[in-house]
Amino acid sequence: MRYDGGPPMYGVALHEFRGDKVARERIYGGEPWEAPEWRARWRSSTPADPPGGVSPWIDGAGSDE
Repeated sequence: MRYDGGPPMYGVALHEFRGDKVARERIYGGEPWEAPEWRARWRSSTPADPPGGVSPWIDGAGSDE
């Protein structure tokens, strides 16, 4: 996701549904950071995709309409 044309950031969207409609949406985003040493055993050996490789859907480029 991007805020005000800034650099891409990692994010997560949480959706609450009532029936077949979205009742609430929460979107959280932030810059990546290194996991602290106490979390070392849960770190992936493969790095995540960098924010520059975000999906075109996030920037609105992808659409079925």
